Amino acid sequence: MANHRLIGNTASPILNQWQLGSGREARELSVRGHTRADNSGVVLSLVQHGAGIGRLISIVADPLAAAGALVRVLPELAAQAAMPVYAVMLQERHRLPELRACIEHWAEWVARV
Repeated sequence: MANHRLIGNTASPILNQWQLGSGREARELSVRGHTRADNSGVVLSLVQHGAGIGRLISIVADPLAAAGALVRVLPELAAQAAMPVYAVMLQERHRLPELRACIEHWAEWVARV
């Protein structure tokens, strides 16, 4: 990986700890990134435009890889780790019903993926 241009994520440092391999062969690569962005959408755009290799969430990357819009790099070494997703909202009395419905929809959708 030292000879490749890597894209780091400044918004979530955990996304810069790339797990490679499994078992006794497992190792962690700390990515600083030749290019860094604070938004996963920007990381995706940089990857799609050939700026380097980035770590993307599977619910975004899988359909793009299946369509040929992305190429997986070293898929046999990529460890699949669960990554929590959070929704932050105001207190119940200040919460819009539309926001609650949207978050519930996304939570159900992500649970099925």
